[in-house]
Amino acid sequence: MRKILGTLLIGLMLTVSGGIVRAGPLEDGIATYRSGDYATALRILPSLAEQGNAAAQFNLGSMYAHGQGVTLDYREAVKWYRQGAEQGNATAQVFLGLMYAQGQGVVQEYLRAHMWLNLAASKLSGNEGQGATEPQNDCETYDHRVGRACGGNGMAWQGNARREASRTATEKGSQTYAS
Repeated sequence: MRKILGTLLIGLMLTVSGGIVRAGPLEDGIATYRSGDYATALRILPSLAEQGNAAAQFNLGSMYAHGQGVTLDYREAVKWYRQGAEQGNATAQVFLGLMYAQGQGVVQEYLRAHMWLNLAASKLSGNEGQGATEPQNDCETYDHRVGRACGGNGMAWQGNARREASRTATEKGSQTYAS
């Protein structure tokens, strides 16, 4: 009898409170992007990104950087990565740093790459922070078409890019370019 009463009470509480917790537009946009439903993600993410949502800005930048549901456009990717990065989104900072390190969508500039990667590393903690500063699994490659390094974690390559950006910036001095 107690089990039946408990079940009814839980059912009543869910009914009164509005039911199961639902994801918001951002969560829906990110979930559709991750599932590969780029058309739906492209309907959801741009408005959120334009409203200043850093996570939406990062994900929209990734769509442009990888040509997922849109034409590959590194400049547009940099635009969205920069907006997210300037709001403090560490992942956007990493990818913006990588764009500078590789000269994709911007003039190759190791000093700015180093700056963005360092900012990101200072915000990441634990294994993520270690990934931004130290190589993992001796992986030296990064595939921009799918945004994956060493099995998809995206963090292993960052340490290598950061060290390369730092080394090159030191060798070339403080040479800078307009962004």
